[in-house]
Amino acid sequence: LSNLRARKAGCDFGLGHLADPDSFRGLEALRAEERTRRLAAQYGYPATPLGDVVRSIRLTKGDEGFVETADAVYLPLIGRSAALTSRDQLKLKAHNYAQLIVDSARVRPEYLARFLSAPLGLSIREEGLSGVTIPKLTKEGLPRLRVFLPPLADQERVAGVVATITHIETALQEYRQRLWNEPRAL
Repeated sequence: LSNLRARKAGCDFGLGHLADPDSFRGLEALRAEERTRRLAAQYGYPATPLGDVVRSIRLTKGDEGFVETADAVYLPLIGRSAALTSRDQLKLKAHNYAQLIVDSARVRPEYLARFLSAPLGLSIREEGLSGVTIPKLTKEGLPRLRVFLPPLADQERVAGVVATITHIETALQEYRQRLWNEPRAL
């Protein structure tokens, strides 16, 4: 109660937190904002609204799907599934994704997809959720999501290293599977 009387936030949510009543969207949203603040401080790049680095945001209804487009990122509107760069990789129904057509002079699709799937990106996505029963990202809210982008050359290097790691992980999984399927092949 001393924090409340002093109008001071506690060191964690259990000890109190001050929130603007007009923008309060629930305890989970406050926790996501705090997680984002903590992770962003470690990241070291300025925040940029997603709307500044995408040329268009497209949604689809029913089973229409999306037209495959270069420079596209497919961002899940619900849940914590990974953002993807190809329509063929979609794991959910198409209407549960937004197709972000990126400005390739500002961001590489591979980098943005990986960023939005990393802990900081997931936290930012959680901040943007609306609704109670099935929280989801909205087309109106997507441009306001903040992304932290290094220069393009660094984005390309990060995407290259991640691709190499993914290739190695795939090879290891194949070797492991082969070991269990053909133990005499050693």
